[in-house]
Amino acid sequence: MNSILTEYNEEQVLADIGQERYEEGKAEGKAEGKAEGKAEGKAEGKAEGKAEDILDLLGECGEVPVALKEIILSEKDSETLKRWLKFAARADSIETFKNRMRET
Repeated sequence: MNSILTEYNEEQVLADIGQERYEEGKAEGKAEGKAEGKAEGKAEGKAEGKAEDILDLLGECGEVPVALKEIILSEKDSETLKRWLKFAARADSIETFKNRMRET
């Protein structure tokens, strides 16, 4: 009888340890996922802000075609948006901007 209880206790201890590790891993994974999600959201927000700035600058040159707006708003690469922002700041027309975009 004692050996049965001892085996049961050992199994229970192992199960408890396993559950603790599972809970720790779950909490750690949740925290990592939350941090990654926050970073991704922040990066997306910055990209959207740059895209809006580009469109604002181009708006000074005239009506921005819908297709061009969609291209600009769908771009998520920070370096590309940064380059386009500089192009938009220097462009004297939307055509000039589009030509600079095509060159790169």
